[in-house]
Amino acid sequence: MFFFLSSFFYRFENYKYKLLCYDKEENKYNSSSPEEAFLLKIMEKSSFSYETLKNKFESENLNFPESFFQLGLKNNWINRGTEKKDKNLEVLDDISFNDFKNFINRLPNTHYKTPLNVSFDITNYCNLNCMHCCNDSGANKDKTLTLDEILGVIDQCSDMKVFDVIFAGGEPFLRKDFFQILKYASGKIPKPTFSTNGSTIDEKSISQLKDIGIDRVQVSLDGFKETHDRIRGKRNYEDALNAIKLFAKNKFNTHVQTTVIKENIDEIPDLCSYLVENFEISKYKFTPLSVVGRASQEMKVGPEEYKQLYDEIIDLAFKYSKNSKSSVKTRLMFDYIGRNIPGSKDYVCEAFRECLSINYSGDVYPCSFLPIKIGNIREETIDEIWNKKSELVNELRTPHELRKSEKCSNCNCLPKCGTGCLANSYNLGKVLFGGDSYCWV
Repeated sequence: MFFFLSSFFYRFENYKYKLLCYDKEENKYNSSSPEEAFLLKIMEKSSFSYETLKNKFESENLNFPESFFQLGLKNNWINRGTEKKDKNLEVLDDISFNDFKNFINRLPNTHYKTPLNVSFDITNYCNLNCMHCCNDSGANKDKTLTLDEILGVIDQCSDMKVFDVIFAGGEPFLRKDFFQILKYASGKIPKPTFSTNGSTIDEKSISQLKDIGIDRVQVSLDGFKETHDRIRGKRNYEDALNAIKLFAKNKFNTHVQTTVIKENIDEIPDLCSYLVENFEISKYKFTPLSVVGRASQEMKVGPEEYKQLYDEIIDLAFKYSKNSKSSVKTRLMFDYIGRNIPGSKDYVCEAFRECLSINYSGDVYPCSFLPIKIGNIREETIDEIWNKKSELVNELRTPHELRKSEKCSNCNCLPKCGTGCLANSYNLGKVLFGGDSYCWV
């Protein structure tokens, strides 16, 4: 008899995929077919023999998803039980593929039924004063969420089957209870992680993180020493680089992220090569500046400059895909969507369709860079905020081909890119579909 483990994380959806699974062994999402989703729906009911499962699919005129089943056995989320005979065959009579498809079709088709990813700024307190900080972080502020409130948010995320929570700030390690928060989250969320400036990371904190079971981290690095310290503060370059070394040496899934501004754009390709060639980081990625918080229009690079950097980084992505344990990650935007580039994924803005952001006082936004408040977790549950009916929410979830944009309406990229990053439009002109300000098409 075969059964699947209750600790296996999966969700039935009608937006993009019929089934979305998180495989902890492979540390990745697997999007699956309706037949694969139907197999898990059956196995929710009871344990069954292989022959019974195959017979059920044959009776429904379906191909049995053999490779999916074998993947489950390989990665231990489908296990073999001790029973010798099927005991609950009658429950199979109550399950049909048509009924299952009807169930799927009743789910939302413009967004995930609950958030897939949550960015959670658990403090606004920071020991740096980065010139481009999207949260204007610094001194500790009133109304900061308590430990109990934060644990309550984690409980809600667990109940909604949120796969990925990234804790940020401010600097999250400046909360004295941060390790307690991480420990709690590690028992509730498949992929809890954090973003740090690296200033507090040492051998002791590395040991604590390993004991908790955290294995994925992100460190911010915005250039070589002179540039990074000018952007983020004196001596932080050494701290950030030391943190990267410690995480990589201790086999953490280490991501390094750079925010692209005029101050650092010329040295980003060299920085990328330096990190990939000298440290066993998992991914190097960069993101364009969004003009929010302390960031200003004067810091922002133009579309052509960004495209030139983009092309250089893509060349490095191909180069290091052949002979490196690290990957160089780009978000394939605009006319690059659909290209086969190592380590990269098509970028489509998923603000309040796949993700949401919660700030230090509980305010909820579509994403960390889009400062349009939708609710507050002290007044409503996350589920209530996610399912709120409003003109703004409807606009955020408008299908790409129906988005009205004077700049993008005649562009062949619109059905794929959906006018690009909504924050990069809104933060300059207060219009969601005004067109991504970095677009070079």
